[in-house]
Amino acid sequence: MAQVTEVSFKGNRRTYYTAEIPVDLSQYVIVEADRGEDLGRVTAAGAVAERKCSGCATGCAAPVPTLRVLRPALEEEVQRAVRCAPTSRGYGGSRARRCCSTG
Repeated sequence: MAQVTEVSFKGNRRTYYTAEIPVDLSQYVIVEADRGEDLGRVTAAGAVAERKCSGCATGCAAPVPTLRVLRPALEEEVQRAVRCAPTSRGYGGSRARRCCSTG
């Protein structure tokens, strides 16, 4: 059975998704995005996420979000995201290009 899941991304962005697979809190997942796929971390699931979704400022337009959690993230995907993350001094420019251009 599908459940509403809140997923957080870098930059304090949060979006609600439908998860047809079991997910755990703090688990990294791959989700559908406007332009392909994105990596995020589960911050709420089930009844808690449903309550937060219906009460958020942007709100869920429908009772069930249209975008889906596709699968758990692979360890290498998580490591690449952590390695490519901007530092506290700002974006790494050439470091980010080098990191993300390697497959």
